[in-house]
Amino acid sequence: MNKKLIFGLVASLVAAPSFATALCAGDGKDVPVKTATKFIATDFSQKCSANVISAYDEDNVGAWIVSASKKGKNYFMGHTNGGAAVPVKDASVTPGTDPTPATHLDAAKALGGGS
Repeated sequence: MNKKLIFGLVASLVAAPSFATALCAGDGKDVPVKTATKFIATDFSQKCSANVISAYDEDNVGAWIVSASKKGKNYFMGHTNGGAAVPVKDASVTPGTDPTPATHLDAAKALGGGS
């Protein structure tokens, strides 16, 4: 088999598990969310609060979100399978730092029973 074809196949398999999308950037500006061919079916404008940073992921059967405040304390996660919104266990934000919510999307997926 062609080496480029093999590399492309391996790269696509390694990259496939997570396609987190940044949402709120902590500046209080609303963010347009455009639909794709996945779970979210209608374009909308995400209302973002100052100091809040969030990220989401979706597939054909669900969506997951994690967010946190630059002011510190907890990350919060939610999903579309029952609508839970709870703190991420054993994860905290140091006040004054930028949270990294995309790193906790696996916890939201596990909570929502997703892939």
